[in-house]
Amino acid sequence: MRLLLLALTVLPGFAWAANLELPLTRFLPYPSLELRCVSDEQAIEIPMPYRWKVTSAKLKLHYAVSASLISRMSHMVVKVNGVSVAQTKLVQISPNDPFTVNIPASMLAPGYNKLSFSVSQHYSEKECEQPCASSLWTSIKLDTSALILDYELKPVPMQLSSVSDFTFDPRLITSGRAHLAFNTADEQAASLAAVVASGVARRYDYRKVTFSVSDMLQAGQDNVVIGTEAFVRPLLGKALPSASADKGGYLKILPMLNEDGSTDNKHALIVVTGATVEEVKLAAETLANLSLAYPGSDELRAVGFSLPDISAYGGRGIIASDKVYDFKTLNLPTRTMAGMNPLASTINFRLPADFLIKQNRTVELVLNFAYGAGMRADSALNVLVNNMAVRAIPLQNTEGGFFEKYKLDIPTYVFRPGDNTITFSPELHVTAKECDLLQPGNNFFTLFDNSTLKFPYMPHFVEMPRLELFMLNGFPFTRWPDGFEGSIYIARPSLDALAAAMNVVGLMTQKNGFPLINMTITYKPPAKLNGDLIVLGDMFSLPAEIAAASPLQAGKTSRVPYPIVRSWQKESSYSFSEQISRMGSNRGLMMEFESPMQAGRSVLLIAAEDQHDLVKLSDQLMEPEIQSQIYGDLVIFEFLSPKTKVTSLSVAKGYTTGKQGKVDWIGTGFDRIDAMFYAYKPVFYAALAALIAGLTWILVVLIRRYRARRLKTVSGKKD
Repeated sequence: MRLLLLALTVLPGFAWAANLELPLTRFLPYPSLELRCVSDEQAIEIPMPYRWKVTSAKLKLHYAVSASLISRMSHMVVKVNGVSVAQTKLVQISPNDPFTVNIPASMLAPGYNKLSFSVSQHYSEKECEQPCASSLWTSIKLDTSALILDYELKPVPMQLSSVSDFTFDPRLITSGRAHLAFNTADEQAASLAAVVASGVARRYDYRKVTFSVSDMLQAGQDNVVIGTEAFVRPLLGKALPSASADKGGYLKILPMLNEDGSTDNKHALIVVTGATVEEVKLAAETLANLSLAYPGSDELRAVGFSLPDISAYGGRGIIASDKVYDFKTLNLPTRTMAGMNPLASTINFRLPADFLIKQNRTVELVLNFAYGAGMRADSALNVLVNNMAVRAIPLQNTEGGFFEKYKLDIPTYVFRPGDNTITFSPELHVTAKECDLLQPGNNFFTLFDNSTLKFPYMPHFVEMPRLELFMLNGFPFTRWPDGFEGSIYIARPSLDALAAAMNVVGLMTQKNGFPLINMTITYKPPAKLNGDLIVLGDMFSLPAEIAAASPLQAGKTSRVPYPIVRSWQKESSYSFSEQISRMGSNRGLMMEFESPMQAGRSVLLIAAEDQHDLVKLSDQLMEPEIQSQIYGDLVIFEFLSPKTKVTSLSVAKGYTTGKQGKVDWIGTGFDRIDAMFYAYKPVFYAALAALIAGLTWILVVLIRRYRARRLKTVSGKKD
């Protein structure tokens, strides 16, 4: 059956269909899901793309239960979007004999579907039970449980608005793919293709998407054609309408073509063109920002495009310092957490990657909340920052309470640059004896969305190089969210190198959530640089000046660091070997160092022995497991099976960068002064001592003058 389905995916003229078996860790990145107490319910969000027509669905469930449970009285119910689809007694099952649930395909609607597991658990028939005894548990094994789907692709709607929620859908369970067709010999066309790649990757949100490039169409997937009419018309022929007298960029969506010329309405062909390069750029920027159900037509003329005023550090979810945010703005609406085992509520936000977080400041939380009556005095609201418990609010009034402007000060050092979470986890205990009838209806805690968060002012000043900051949000290339002052140099232009560049652009876009419409691609060695630079190439095509400044100093003779003592992340000792050697196949390098052309600016070098490995490396950079292992300034990748081996080192000379990417006093303002006094404490203490000495000297001089005047006055009176 699977061979037949595979055949249907590649033979033109047949319905495109597929079969998938997805472990539940694809939807919740934990090895298991724990269900505790007498009753509990946990849920997993299952995304379902609008593009799929699910024909059958099956859940293969592996779980373990406590040996103390009475199976006759304990059971689990599986629900889809709140509707029960199956139930089973909680008995120990064989690892080779999972509990299988057939899910009606019609219940998996496009969008996000809630797959929930509800349990009722008992360990005693005659005696009273503790409602949350340690023996009341069921553990669902997410790594071995799986969702099995059969699906077909729906025809692509011939509406340009469909690119934002149908063609490039973030709910796609598998990874996304797109082919970019443009004049690969023209660096201007490559820069425009990067704008399109950025817009496509942004549509997929955090879902992995890979790009292929050429100057031809590629059957069997979505294609975007970018270029002037002189390039596009010979490629599409009659499929492209006659040229219009209207000025502006032109966008059109068409069904894709199979290799035999027949129509493939399951994939989209998007045309981005215009009479001039400026018009093509206008069309590319418009496509990169389409995000509403408008227009409903299959074509448009882009005659103007403008962005709002863009400030530095304006990416997705980034909060500004010294600004008050209410919880509603931070995507936490008023929420009631009820029951004996209530679910926690979490705020997710991001801090700029180059924040110098001071340890002597506090983050101000002002909470408005209410809680129910009849709870024990040991009930509390636990506040966790990045899964670390930092505060607890006692809920000790047995009559309940309503509080406004309850202020919490949390030290800034528990926060970090990049992603942060603040979790509110209530512990609600009823005032009941062991055999009392439990009435948990008034066991609740409500957190109101007019509660606020304020992060204090912090300077933008960071010690570099730090590749982990690039993996946070593309820093420093996304200091300006649209990629302003950032460029990509492709040392030896080829289809593989261009595909790798598009993958890197997509990675940075997804990390920061803003289209990189001002990041340029160049084929010429940058003789003079005003900004940060990404260099992509094989080891034999790197510019000598760039290679010599890199930590490895790659070239005819390389200076290779070998760790002698591996103690802590930045406390290793290295020997250096100068050698004439080669990297070898199935390997890649990633290095970050200070630009040899401009102080305070960064160069990110991504290289491999050959360009096939360069594409492989760019693909691996989009894997979360790989990203979590990248830090320092030199990373070596070995493409082994089944997992890529990652070795991260810190060997390069350090440098600093500020808000404007400069290290001079002009342009960084008081940020650099503030950061210097904080980062270099001897300088701060010396300045403080000098200030005290100066004030003391002034005070002594004033006292002496005052005393001299007094003595003169007294002496005059005596005379």
